[in-house]
This record gives sequence, structure tokens and C-alpha cells, in this order.
Amino acid sequence: MNPANHQHAVFGFDVSRHIGTELAAARVDLARLQRATKGAEQSTGGCGDDVVERGRVRFGERCRIHLVVFRDPAMDAEHDRLRFTRESGDAQRALDAIDVDVRGVDDVSHAAGCYARSAILDREVLAVSLRPLLAGGDRRSQAQSAGALARVLKDPALVPDLVALTNDEDWLVSMRALDLLEKLAHSDRQLIAPHKHVFIGPLAESDKWEVRLQIVRALPLFRWTPSQMKRVEAILVENVAFPQTFVRAWALDSLATFAKRRKRLAPIVERYLYEFENSSSAALRARARNIRRLRST
Repeated sequence: MNPANHQHAVFGFDVSRHIGTELAAARVDLARLQRATKGAEQSTGGCGDDVVERGRVRFGERCRIHLVVFRDPAMDAEHDRLRFTRESGDAQRALDAIDVDVRGVDDVSHAAGCYARSAILDREVLAVSLRPLLAGGDRRSQAQSAGALARVLKDPALVPDLVALTNDEDWLVSMRALDLLEKLAHSDRQLIAPHKHVFIGPLAESDKWEVRLQIVRALPLFRWTPSQMKRVEAILVENVAFPQTFVRAWALDSLATFAKRRKRLAPIVERYLYEFENSSSAALRARARNIRRLRST
């Protein structure tokens, strides 16, 4: 393969210190055949590199033969006849092939996207931290409701998360969430109005008087559609007869508020006012007097 006189050699091999006096018809880079074990296919076999299938090459064509292409090396320059055989360059591929959204940190849209994601994460952290503030203690405790209220006031986007807590498996958390929604409605009715349905849902039938108390107190704070108003009236009439005194007192107070605009509720209010005035409960008698005074003004 390496005769002393290689003037008429058909193939030239690129080896250390190789000197050719004439252009060869084809060239084979031995560096790319290192450890080849598959004969004519010249594959490194089992190393995970791509194998270029064998093909016929006519000797009349001036070309280079590189039968093994390694996975991710620097590739030879473009085919420019034999005089550029030894020139290598970086593989031509897309920059940042893995990250499809790489850009400068000073890019405006990139910065806006990062800010939005940061805001979402902050809100999620705040939302997760609401529940621990409403949990614990007993039915006479408000836990850390004040802290939860402060967080919602700081970020009103947390209101839906607070609404979701009204369905918490812990009824104390549910009750305290309702209480905060009522407080928020007093300060900003429009903030809570999109979620007012929670006050006429299944919670209105709770067996916990504390939950019912929050509901009957909140109902007059919102405007209701005719169909919703039927549900509101039914809830209040039911709770005027509820065994717990506070619930009864506030239910009648709310009915009296609606009766100012809905005259047909006046007879119902009057009937229960008479009942309260003759009750053995000092709290109910006091509430009846207060309602009559407000109705007379």
C-alpha cells in the first residue's frame, strides 16, 4: 500500500508527514478509520456513531471519502475539491438548539415574561399561605384571619383563592373564608360581586350556625337577579326560624333591609317582628326594637 515510488498511486493516505506530488483521484482520512472493525463499511461498530452506507464512487470523480461520521465533532469544510481537504470547521447547526427561547436578558419581551412568571409565583405562594392563617383553633377563634385579610387586600388577585377556601374540608376554614369575603364586600362590593354565588350555594344549608350567620349577614350587600332573589328570600325566611339566636336576629335584619325595596316582604318582616318582641330572648327583643326604629326613619 505504500510503494517506494508512488507516482502512479490511485489512492493517497493522509498520515503524519505524508507528502504527495500529484493530486489523487480520491482521498481517505485515516483518522476517521481509527478502530474500524466492519471491513468495507469502515464503521467503529457499537460506539453510537452514524455509519455512512457504502456506495460506488467512480475514480473519475474528484472527491473525498469520509465513511465514518462521528456524533458531534468539528466537521470538514464544504466540498471544494481536494485542496481544502484538511480544513475543518464547526458543524453547521442551529445555535442554542436546546433552548428554543434564548434571547438577551435586556430583551423587553423576555423581561416582561420573567416579571409575569415571577408575579404568578408570588401569588401562588401567597395563595398557599392563606389556608394556614385560617386553620386551627376552635369555633370561637378567628385564627390569623387578620393576616389573611391583609394579604388579600395587598393582592386582590387572591380573592378567587379565598373563595375556593369556602369549600375547604375543614368547616372552620370555610367559615372564616366566608367571614373575610363579607368584610371585603363591605369595603369593596364590586371585588366580591363576581363570587356572590358562594353565599346562595350549598353552604346556606350548613348545619353549622356560624356558617349560616356569615351568609345571612352578607346577602343584603349584593344585587341579585330575580331568580337569585327567590333563593335569597328562601334562605332568609328559613333562617329567621333557625334555632340559634344570632342567626335568627341577623336573618330578620336582612329581610327588613330587602323589604325596603321589595314591599311584598313587609308582611313577613312584620310577623317576625311581633314574634321577636314577645320572645324570652333579650337579644331578639333588642333586635326587634332596632329594626322598627330603622323602618320608621
